[in-house]
Amino acid sequence: MTIVTGSESSSQPADDAMSTRAGKRVNPLVVAMRQMLVQGFVWCHVVALICVGLLLAVRGPLAAISAALTAAVVVLFYTIGTVVVLSNARTDPRWLLIVALGSYVARVGTLGGLLAVYLATPTWHVLDTPAVVITVVACTLAWVGGELFAFKRARITYYDQPGDFPDDGSAPGHGETA
Repeated sequence: MTIVTGSESSSQPADDAMSTRAGKRVNPLVVAMRQMLVQGFVWCHVVALICVGLLLAVRGPLAAISAALTAAVVVLFYTIGTVVVLSNARTDPRWLLIVALGSYVARVGTLGGLLAVYLATPTWHVLDTPAVVITVVACTLAWVGGELFAFKRARITYYDQPGDFPDDGSAPGHGETA
């Protein structure tokens, strides 16, 4: 399916599916995913700094240290997960969906599992437990919120532009039977 936007006489389409940068075609999905990584990273750090400051004022230095360590773990998990998805951005969309969903389930499940094990083992309570819980929840929500903000602003086409695939039937969906 092709949707034409703008004047057909213009040499450049108004909404290119693949923009060019230094003569190379750039996938808009890769650009959007990089922005999601940056926004999640920034939002999470802002919320982490707020958590550390508030917990330092309210609960003392142990809570601030606990919040900082917890925020570092959340940032590490989400950065690794987003980079894994980003490294698969140029693959088949079906595979990308599996990788993205699997990565998300692994990130949230592992963080939740670590938090559950920490809370279930009282001898491990070296850190301030309320600070750990508050920071995990706040930083996770901040990262996901930053990603959603970036995704909402991303310009990702949901149709193929003319010339994206050759006319020899090698485009996705051609020649497949149910």
